[in-house]
Amino acid sequence: MYKVRDGFIQPATSAADLSTKAGYFVEASSGAVSVVNAATDNPLGVVVDGVPSGGANAIGLPGIIAKVKLDGAPGTVALGTYLTVTATGTAKADAATGARVVVARALEAGAADELITAQIIVPVVYAA
Repeated sequence: MYKVRDGFIQPATSAADLSTKAGYFVEASSGAVSVVNAATDNPLGVVVDGVPSGGANAIGLPGIIAKVKLDGAPGTVALGTYLTVTATGTAKADAATGARVVVARALEAGAADELITAQIIVPVVYAA
């Protein structure tokens, strides 16, 4: 019988060390996960608990409430702000224009390089 995972957490291995990447968005890559490296990548989820390479990282899937790492220039992030993924795997306020992938909704205000609480959503991909 199939067992449903509690809390939308999926274990996943990575080729790189994710132990300092809590709150970063990751994508599936060659049977493992890696930090998103383009603002138009469609992420699998967010690192909840990262470990050194080869270990089982805890990846938060859409539907979970988790900490998200804000970009160094995130724009204005307030309660309810939709967030898009950046080319470094961090998040920033949705500019509502251009090619982008909306990945979360802020549950608190935040500033540059902070970890904030957000609801992870099913990624919404917008073309240019």
